[in-house]
Amino acid sequence: MSKTITISKQKFDELLSSASALTYYLADEKTHFEECEQDPKHIYNDVKKCEDLINKFLDLDNKTSIIERLEYFDSKCTESEIWIDNLTGKKYDVDVETIRHFGNIKEREL
Repeated sequence: MSKTITISKQKFDELLSSASALTYYLADEKTHFEECEQDPKHIYNDVKKCEDLINKFLDLDNKTSIIERLEYFDSKCTESEIWIDNLTGKKYDVDVETIRHFGNIKEREL
């Protein structure tokens, strides 16, 4: 069963930095094994998996993950709303666009 967790951008960056350092270390170890004419396949496979995972994380659009966490907070006016990221406590002013569909016009008495 897969669980979803949420971490701050700072902790996420620290995790990526540590994973990158580990990957570089393992890449050096792979080179060492090759120089000693030993089979480094197990190290190469782990390094490749780690590199792929790091690249996937680096490719993530951070803005998208913020948008997914936002919750409606308040409205300043009809032209914008305030949304809050409960993880960071930051509030975002989001422009609201009104689209009028005159094709669906109905007569009403006012």
